[in-house]
Amino acid sequence: AYSHHKNSHAKIPTAAPGSVHILVLDDDPALRALFSAMLEQIGCRVTMCGSSAQAIDAYRNAGTGVDAFDGALIDLNIDEKIDGITVGQVLRKINPGGHLVLMSGSIDPKKLASHTAEGFDAVLPKPFGIEQLRNTVQSFR
Repeated sequence: AYSHHKNSHAKIPTAAPGSVHILVLDDDPALRALFSAMLEQIGCRVTMCGSSAQAIDAYRNAGTGVDAFDGALIDLNIDEKIDGITVGQVLRKINPGGHLVLMSGSIDPKKLASHTAEGFDAVLPKPFGIEQLRNTVQSFR
């Protein structure tokens, strides 16, 4: 039997093989931890990134093969020179088949349509619940 200690560094993968592989880009460490926990709870494999450069590198290294990401959740307002939309456009070029979801706590509903027009498959307004997340991620398969 496996008992989980708080200070244990062993990370037991909860995601089944063949599960959805998702990249998350958010510059807020607390939100990254929350999203990671939520995604793992619904059976996803998760790679967390705190910067656009890190996200682009991870996506590029994964390529379009077996280990490719099925999709990415990208925060619109990352604290950098480029915003989440620009990152999404770069990721789309790397893997045209990946699903892209824009996360934002400050999206005007009128602007939602323009974001999906800019190459995003969906928009998740923050804060979102696990059911909303699950419904969005189910479309990644």
